[in-house]
Amino acid sequence: MLTYYLEKGTLTPLNKEAPFLEVNKLNFKDSTPIIQQAIDLFNSEITWNDMFNVEISRDRISTGHRMFIGIENNKVYGYFWVDFIDDSYYFYNVFTTKNFTRFGYTGRHLLSTVIKGVLFDKPCFCKIDEWNQKSINLFKKMGFILKKIPNIRLYN
Repeated sequence: MLTYYLEKGTLTPLNKEAPFLEVNKLNFKDSTPIIQQAIDLFNSEITWNDMFNVEISRDRISTGHRMFIGIENNKVYGYFWVDFIDDSYYFYNVFTTKNFTRFGYTGRHLLSTVIKGVLFDKPCFCKIDEWNQKSINLFKKMGFILKKIPNIRLYN
């Protein structure tokens, strides 16, 4: 597992901002149908039984995790989860639809918009399997660098 890290202020942003919904403790209940739409979109494109469900989402949110869902015209195009660990934001379960041309937004648009607009105050990191070149390239293009950090307990 590789760790990619983004220092505060070193994001390579995009000019185009992506619409998104932040799901947290305050709006979880009202956001449940959108969370289910995100889960259904993921399951329609990737076979990964029980990656997460609404109950797991509720557990994550109740312990302080946040979910950022890319959504336009009531249609989900992607999402990712964020936890706060050791004074940094930890990104996990990043997903955007293969049909991004329908929306005009990629994972990079969604992540860049959220980092620039919401998570700009702290460094960010993610852990990526060595085989996942698509994710590695995504985070490198955004300015994340490969970095060794101490092992920490992650929820995902």
